[in-house]
Amino acid sequence: MRILTILSALFVLSIIFLTGDAFSEKFEYSSLTISEDESVTFDGDQLWIEGDILIDGDLTIKNSHIHVNRSLDFTVSEIRINSTGKLDLVNTTVTTTANETYGITTYTLVSDGGELSIQDAQIYYGMLWMVGGNASITNLLLDGYSLSNYGIFSEDTNLIASGVSIRNYTLGLRAIGSSPTLESVFYYNCSTWTTQEWWVTFSPVEEST
Repeated sequence: MRILTILSALFVLSIIFLTGDAFSEKFEYSSLTISEDESVTFDGDQLWIEGDILIDGDLTIKNSHIHVNRSLDFTVSEIRINSTGKLDLVNTTVTTTANETYGITTYTLVSDGGELSIQDAQIYYGMLWMVGGNASITNLLLDGYSLSNYGIFSEDTNLIASGVSIRNYTLGLRAIGSSPTLESVFYYNCSTWTTQEWWVTFSPVEEST
């Protein structure tokens, strides 16, 4: 009876492991492009990117792990959301892997007037660079490991962030123009936590003589 119980337990564990593997698929890309008319979802997957992710359409990545390596042209790799693009990161980890030639390489998540939503995620060795558009960030761990200057750069972006931990950057958050809405944002080992800058408009004044 005990032998049957043990065998049954092993059988159940085998099913669990096999099921877990079945829901984890590995995708490798030299670069990944989502065109304007595309809507793509990765769920429970491993993504290995040897270059950039360029988003003009809708991309959803959830319950997944993204490995970003140095771009093929040896520049800093980007996950770039263009003005027509939308990226949803949910319960996902983004990181990089050590390169035999260059060691650890950084990358940038860029939103150029696009739509960005991050929820329950971890981003290691990277930074966020946003110009225009909208961004909603909830429960994010952002760690630059002292390799990037900025954690978050936001210029004229409608940024709402809550439950964000920013670690190991020279400047945690730099905002220009629009002021972000921040709640429970914490900074660790950042030389400067946050700065806010505004645009100044000059109007010519005519003087009569």
